[in-house]
Amino acid sequence: MKPYKAPGPDGFHCIFFKQYWHIVGDDIFHLVHSAFQTGYFDPEISNTLIALIPKIDPPSTFKDFRPISLCNIIYKIITKVLVHRLRPILNNIIGPYQSSFLPGRGTTDNSIVLQEIVHFMRRSKRKKGYVTSKLDLEKAFDNVNWDFLRHCLHDFGFPDITIKLIMHCVTSPQFTLLWNGNKLHPFKSSHGLRQ
Repeated sequence: MKPYKAPGPDGFHCIFFKQYWHIVGDDIFHLVHSAFQTGYFDPEISNTLIALIPKIDPPSTFKDFRPISLCNIIYKIITKVLVHRLRPILNNIIGPYQSSFLPGRGTTDNSIVLQEIVHFMRRSKRKKGYVTSKLDLEKAFDNVNWDFLRHCLHDFGFPDITIKLIMHCVTSPQFTLLWNGNKLHPFKSSHGLRQ
């Protein structure tokens, strides 16, 4: 983790934990260990600030802003350990045509595949019968149904305690929007995933 990235609601930068690990390290270790043993941690740990960064100047709609989630460092530690533990099995879960979430794959791979398909269609002797469609998946993460996610994790054979921890990470955050330097009223999400 970068030492001076913007802090979450607790106000602590990563450098604080690195600098004072000899004081806070045991407590953080036990907290993270407990989260993996029980599938639970204090929900306040997952509280998140959302800063809106303008994409254009001046922005005129909400689509002109890029939301940045400012999470507490302890929550980042829990989720990073979780991701690190899941990484070895992702190749078995993520299909060969999924172009994200694995090293060596990226969303730009989709552009290359599309170019190859269009090139094939243009060069083909058979000019009729081919169709392409462009789907806008911009909001895919925003619309993930949590019950569906839970069922998928279960169907993939994840242990119940791991499912409980993943779902707690997904469902427990309370979000607070930062607007002109002020914190607005916190709110909870009912679906979707933080990116």
